[in-house]
Amino acid sequence: MNRQTKQLLALAGVLAVGLGAYAALRVWNAGEEEREAAQADYVLQLSDVTALSFDSGDGPLSFTLEETGWTWDGDSEFPVNGTELDALREDLAALKAERIIPEPDALADYGLEEPAYTLTARTDSGESTTLLLGSLDPGGSHRYAMLDGGTEVYTVDGSITSSLDSELLDLMELPQLPDLDEKNITSAQLELTDGTVRQLTSAVETRETEVETETGETDENREPIYETTLWSLDGQPLPEGAVGLEDWLYDLSTLYLDSCSAFKADQEELSACGMDGASLLTVSLTSGETFTLAIGGQTEDGSYVYAALEAPAPGCDLFLISADKARTLSDLNYESLSADEEAE
Repeated sequence: MNRQTKQLLALAGVLAVGLGAYAALRVWNAGEEEREAAQADYVLQLSDVTALSFDSGDGPLSFTLEETGWTWDGDSEFPVNGTELDALREDLAALKAERIIPEPDALADYGLEEPAYTLTARTDSGESTTLLLGSLDPGGSHRYAMLDGGTEVYTVDGSITSSLDSELLDLMELPQLPDLDEKNITSAQLELTDGTVRQLTSAVETRETEVETETGETDENREPIYETTLWSLDGQPLPEGAVGLEDWLYDLSTLYLDSCSAFKADQEELSACGMDGASLLTVSLTSGETFTLAIGGQTEDGSYVYAALEAPAPGCDLFLISADKARTLSDLNYESLSADEEAE
């Protein structure tokens, strides 16, 4: 092998090593870029969040996740509906950065000098992280965000603030009312503010002619036996099939709580909601339980009426019910119940 050939072989070996090193460097750089991108894709990836605190300008609300569910740090007796808090917890597990601004202008340009929302999350390891949320971007669907103590500004899905707009009473788990269908009612008593008491009672009558409900039993001639419910007010029988009675029973059976207006109301709140002069409706059920509804004053727009599920007293919760249903249930008199035409 001559000298020239040896030189060419040596150069080829050097070139091969160089190309291998270059390829390896490219692979390493590509991997590094992918890692940076994977990290930058998310503002937060918090697993096992056990506490949330947020402030949308009306004061902070703080909640802790216990084995039995979420509790409000202000009063553990407050019944929390954890739907919105669970949604926040899920968002923080993988909060995606739609856009990254590594060198932002003045924070005021993004609404972050005085953030519209502050959200603090604590994980079960004790780690605490605070997310600041500013104004919406020009497109209106994303919101500027940054981590407390951080330097980069991100845009995140603007829907995250829908949960943060909740006030305390929005997060209350409303009580479940019993089944108030007429078949479950034995009597209903209405005590008015002037002390008048009216009593609606039911009695089941068995008949051999077809009426409301077939009992499944037969008489001596093997004819089916039917039963119907007869109603009376203060001992006076009401006409069968009276529209007024059907309307009253229907509004009772479809009664629902729209929202909570006060948790553990004080006397001032009770008076402001007209509960000092509330009517008290007590319904006895076939199960042996009783259902109580205190009917107070109307809201300013007249759409709702304040109500309690017990005799009004400081410390009771106040709710809103339909004003139309409240008027019907408060109108327990013979003339209205015996009406055979719908009221206009």
